[in-house]
Amino acid sequence: MFKKLTLLAMAVVALVVFAVPAAAQAEPIVTDSLGEEATHITAVSENTVSTTPVGKLECDTVDLTLTGSTGKYHGSGTAKGGATEPHAGPCASSAGFHVHITSITAAVDLPAKTASFTYAYQLTTPMGTLSCTFTASEAAVSYTSGSDKISVSGSMTGSGPGCATSGSISGEFTVTSGGEPVVIH
Repeated sequence: MFKKLTLLAMAVVALVVFAVPAAAQAEPIVTDSLGEEATHITAVSENTVSTTPVGKLECDTVDLTLTGSTGKYHGSGTAKGGATEPHAGPCASSAGFHVHITSITAAVDLPAKTASFTYAYQLTTPMGTLSCTFTASEAAVSYTSGSDKISVSGSMTGSGPGCATSGSISGEFTVTSGGEPVVIH
């Protein structure tokens, strides 16, 4: 009888040791076409707009390359205009000035539904070139479960001599992994 109780106790301990950690693991937030967690993703937007008191900053494409897991990603990206005016080459402002985005960093936390962005840019005006930075610390993120799109919107602060000191950002990003669509849960 003691031997049976000992075996039963060992079986319960083994169940707790192996089953509880497996049950505690969170389901992946973003899965690839095979249903596995996507740890390297690309997020592309063709409608991201930054609005400031002096006008809008628009790029034809914002392209982010992010890595992470459990829905928390970080990385960098690029932004560019198109092949035709008013967005030829660099991005453009609604005031007609060319804007060259020199760097973008991003962090997205899907479980918390927040994102942070920092981008540095050079604004070319008739009076010279301004070097500016915009930061969104806690932009809101929304998504529909089962889709491959996330929307971002939030306030931004600006810095740099002659640059706007406040603004907002909004846009929708299509998310892929290895060139294939993902599913956001």
